[in-house]
Amino acid sequence: MIPGPTSITVRYFRRLDRRKDVDNILKAILDALDGRNGVSRRKAGTRILWDDREVERITSQRTDLVFHNVLHGNALSSREFSALLQAQYTQASIYVRVQDPPDHSKAI
Repeated sequence: MIPGPTSITVRYFRRLDRRKDVDNILKAILDALDGRNGVSRRKAGTRILWDDREVERITSQRTDLVFHNVLHGNALSSREFSALLQAQYTQASIYVRVQDPPDHSKAI
């Protein structure tokens, strides 16, 4: 479990699932990471984050897997590429990475 500030990267690979937008799935992902999963805190599941209020940055991207899109596998991490391949055989796939908080001393 990560007890302090974090950054989260979400990449939503979508092939057939046209109902969900990337902003609509962020709440569910954050609730799952801090163990809420739609249940009370006493019955919560595995927790990755101590509290989702500790998230300082979220980077989110949707990638539609359609015929005319060109995706370069070498531009993706191996886990992102695995999520892309999984989405090819299902309706959609989500890659989530929890990492260190942003460095606030650097200019944006």
